[in-house]
Amino acid sequence: MCPFGTQNIRESQRVLSRNLSAFAYRALYLISAREGGVSLVNLLFGFKGRINRTQYWLGSFGVGFAAIVLNVIVSMAAAPSATMVTKEAAVQAAPMLLIVLGLISMVAGWAGTALQWKRFHDRGRPGWIAFTPMLPAMMIGVSIVGRALEGAPFGAMVAGVMPWVFLLLAINLYFFIELGCLAGNAGPNTYGDPPGSG
Repeated sequence: MCPFGTQNIRESQRVLSRNLSAFAYRALYLISAREGGVSLVNLLFGFKGRINRTQYWLGSFGVGFAAIVLNVIVSMAAAPSATMVTKEAAVQAAPMLLIVLGLISMVAGWAGTALQWKRFHDRGRPGWIAFTPMLPAMMIGVSIVGRALEGAPFGAMVAGVMPWVFLLLAINLYFFIELGCLAGNAGPNTYGDPPGSG
């Protein structure tokens, strides 16, 4: 028997659910209504227009949180089937799990890129700058695979990757300052009217 009583636990769950719902509603209101009238779909998946810092941070945290929760749910849903059946069935289920997790990552990546694209527009810069981290990321992958195929020791692999890692870190620091800390253009620019203060 639970020392806290079933009734108290149920009431606590109802209060928590109400508070989370109110928080989610308030966050969506901040994103869509007050902050420039951008819809949630356009905020997360569109590449036109401008968003301010508030919309950028709320959207980024929302996308990241949703991606983590979905990855955990999908992984946990796949875990019992992998442990309760034979090894062969688990091996056969693994590709489907990777496909679903890959799709979640692709949607989250699209939404994150759309947020950065519009935030660059708010700063008066072209949105394609959001793709610049892909170059060092690809070069890290190419360097690792190339050195592994050569049979290079682990230390040589790390040494070959480090310049690209430092470049990626520098780009991410620039993104943090440019997108997350600096205010957008005060008036209209090439990409549209200002989204609101933030």
